[in-house]
Amino acid sequence: SLPEQEAECRRYAATLGEVVKIVRENHSGVSGFDRPKFERLIQEGERKEYDILLTLDISRFGRFTPEERGYWITRLQRAGVEVRHA
Repeated sequence: SLPEQEAECRRYAATLGEVVKIVRENHSGVSGFDRPKFERLIQEGERKEYDILLTLDISRFGRFTPEERGYWITRLQRAGVEVRHA
């Protein structure tokens, strides 16, 4: 559930330091391209608006293909954003 995902991420984030922003997206999608909030989050990382992106697990970047997950993660890594999973 979304509340459980957020609680787990908050617990992990507490070990990292300051949490700047929580993004709640109540939109399930097969592809990140179908999720406007997700795309904005990637763009914010590319603009250096955050240093670490923490998600519950890697499936948040794409459900079915490792290529799509790699696409989003590579964009963030190129911008210097560290991607972690709780």
